Amino acid sequence: NTAVLTNVSVHNSGTANRSVNQAINISNVSSLQGTGISILGYPKGLELANPELTNTGTATISGLSIRKSEDNQRTEEFGLKIGEKVVLSLSDAEIEGYIIGIDIDAAESQVQNNAQFNNVRVLYAGALDRQDAYGIKVKNISQIGADDTEIDGFAYGMWIDNQALATTANALLTNIRVRNSASASRTEDYGIKIMSNMNLDISNVEIDDYSTGLALISGSDSGAITRNSALLTNIRVRNSSSSSRSAAHGIKLDNPGNITADDFEIE
Repeated sequence: NTAVLTNVSVHNSGTANRSVNQAINISNVSSLQGTGISILGYPKGLELANPELTNTGTATISGLSIRKSEDNQRTEEFGLKIGEKVVLSLSDAEIEGYIIGIDIDAAESQVQNNAQFNNVRVLYAGALDRQDAYGIKVKNISQIGADDTEIDGFAYGMWIDNQALATTANALLTNIRVRNSASASRTEDYGIKIMSNMNLDISNVEIDDYSTGLALISGSDSGAITRNSALLTNIRVRNSSSSSRSAAHGIKLDNPGNITADDFEIE
């Protein structure tokens, strides 16, 4: 099966508490082509998963706008959610107002996902200071690439956890900016957190006002250590002097593997 969505608008402008709270849900398509999709006012925006496909499907989405207009925060809400067996290419996208902006989880799939982001903005406009707010949350995908990506206002800016993968994954992150409110009073928050089983190439990154700017944590669910390897280039981590967090780390390395770093600034 294939799906083509072109210049589609799904807007919920009412204040009624309807039973239908999701804009678009697509499953088991070998190819999705989406251009010019606008979603407004739904607690769950766009969801795609292919659990019944034999092979991995592809999703190419550009010109995506997802905004939640309600001020109240629900327990489960997301802008874009990608489940198993999906190779995602997302470009020219803006997602605003969700507790989880982009959620990718291939934990139950034997065919791992890939994801590529280009010119993506994920903004948290909620009034509440949520400890469980994630800009981009990724679990168990074999390859992730991001270029020209901006994340603003989340407790976890970018969170990548590949502890359940049997093989080492790869991440290429370039031109990334992650910002948090300097007045936030959370117990802990992370600009970028990478957990285990990952080869990293990170360059041209700015991280502002997090208790931990960049964290590389090696370990696994089984207890064995699978060490991260990383090439870090042109990294800027800054924290406002007005922040009142009990502990602050510009860069935190836990059981690292091979780390190569060049052109760092931490303040």
